Amino acid sequence: MICCLVVIAGLGARAAAAPEAPVSPVAPTSKLAYPAGADLWVDVGGADSISVTNPPGNVTKVAVLVFAPKGNNLDWDGLTSLYVEQRLLPAAPKAEFGMRFGPAVGSAANEEEVNAYKPTVEGQMLVLGLIRNLMSRNQLAYAVLLTGKLTNSQAVTVGRAKAQALAELARELREKAKGGVTPPAPAPVPSVIPSPPGGSVQIEPIRLITGPGLAALLQKIQQSALISARVKEMSRVVIPQATSVRLYTWRTSLPMTDQQFVAYYTSTAQRLGWGQPISRDDRAAAHPTLLFQMPNNAGVAMVRAQPSPVISAPGRGPTVEIFLLVMEGRINASALRGQ
Repeated sequence: MICCLVVIAGLGARAAAAPEAPVSPVAPTSKLAYPAGADLWVDVGGADSISVTNPPGNVTKVAVLVFAPKGNNLDWDGLTSLYVEQRLLPAAPKAEFGMRFGPAVGSAANEEEVNAYKPTVEGQMLVLGLIRNLMSRNQLAYAVLLTGKLTNSQAVTVGRAKAQALAELARELREKAKGGVTPPAPAPVPSVIPSPPGGSVQIEPIRLITGPGLAALLQKIQQSALISARVKEMSRVVIPQATSVRLYTWRTSLPMTDQQFVAYYTSTAQRLGWGQPISRDDRAAAHPTLLFQMPNNAGVAMVRAQPSPVISAPGRGPTVEIFLLVMEGRINASALRGQ
C-alpha cells in the first residue's frame, strides 16, 4: 500500500501521511480475503482432502472460502478487487475461462457465474463464483485457490464442485440449527471418490439428499423404467440405512462401452483402496452399475451409466451419463456381497 505525502504550496511543510485504505479481512484457515461484514459459511484449506471431481494427483493443495456478502450486492469488480488487494491477482485481472448457469428445472431458483483466473503465483488457479437466488435475491460468493496442474476448464469444474459441496454441507447445518437442533461438527466431504473419465463434464450441481429426501430418492429409483430390478434391489438395501446421499452427475466427452465403464471404475476404485465391487449389474445393456464399500466403513458408493442424448462429435455416437451416489453411514451391504 502506497502512502502519499502532500507538500502544501507556500508553506514548504510536509503534511501528515494520508491514512491507508482499509484492508479487507482474511479468513483464518483458507487465508483468502472477504468483504467486511460478510457471513462466512466455509473456510477450509490445506492438502487436497476434499477432492470431488479432479483427476487423481492433479490438485495438491486447496483453499475454499464461501461467504454471504453483506447487503447481497457484491459484483464482479468488488469480488476480484478483494484478491487484487491481497496480491493474489494482478491489477485488472482477466478471466481465463468462465461459465454461467441458470436455474435448472426442479432445483432452487439460482443463477451462477464462475470464472477462473491465473494468480500471480505460478502453478495456481483462482476460481471465483457468484450465486444469486432469483426469489430471495440473496447472494453467496466463493473463492477456491487450487495448486496443481489443471487446464482452465478443469479449474472451473473442480473449483465450483468443491465450493458447492462444502456450501451445501454448511447450509444443511444452518438449517438444523434454525430448527433448534444442535448441529454436529461439520463432516468432511468424502475425501476420495472415483473421478470421471478424462474430458467428462459435470452436468448438474452436486445434490445433498437427507431426511425425507432419502425416501423420495428410493421411491424414484423403484419407479424408474430405466433402472434394472437388480439395481432397485441394491437401492432397497442400502438407501434406507444411509444418513445422507450425495449425487454427482457427469457426461463423458466420448462414447463408452459397458465393458470400458466397468473396467475404468473397477481399476479406479482399486487405486483408491476400495477393492472390488461388492455387487454389480452389467446384464442390462448400456446401463451397467457397480456398488462399492468405502474404506473405514464410511458408507457405500453406487456408480451407474446410461446413454446420453448428447452427441460429442459427428460420427462418434452418443456419449454416456454417469451417476455417482455416495451414501454415508454405517451401511450393512452383506446381503448384496458377491451378487
